Amino acid sequence: MSDQRPGNPLQRLPLPALFVVIAVLWAGAQLVFAHGVIDGVRITIDAIGGLVVAAVATVGVGFRRRRLGGTDASLAYARAIRTGTLPEGAETAGWAEEIDRSERRLRMNRWVVRIGGLLPFGLGVWGAAEADSRVLGIVLALAMVAGWIVAEVSTPRAFARMERLRGALPR
Repeated sequence: MSDQRPGNPLQRLPLPALFVVIAVLWAGAQLVFAHGVIDGVRITIDAIGGLVVAAVATVGVGFRRRRLGGTDASLAYARAIRTGTLPEGAETAGWAEEIDRSERRLRMNRWVVRIGGLLPFGLGVWGAAEADSRVLGIVLALAMVAGWIVAEVSTPRAFARMERLRGALPR
């Protein structure tokens, strides 16, 4: 598999900039889904929620970068996980532990998608049966089925890439 994709541009951002981007995205999403109900209390609650989400996400990214040895090492790890091959000249000191963490997250996500997707799928089927929200219900149900298919197909491939990467790590 070639590495033609540039990857996630947010991975290169310094942590303070990442914090701001996440907070702005959260606030934007809250405004889009406010359905015309914007008052002082809602804006305050949404701002606090955005700051909490941005802080948690930024701290998580910061810890991962620190575990892997910095931003460049984190990008090299992400590229290696995506391709299943070791990049040349990459510092791989903490990669075995990070691969274990990634595998645990994949196993958990597989079940979260299977079980946690039942509620939105059920709501989509219910919405498709109702006259008022038929199109939205069908779209929601189809999106959940597509998510299940993607998870079922991509997870075994990701496990295989991680095993190839683990075998290529120096011991």
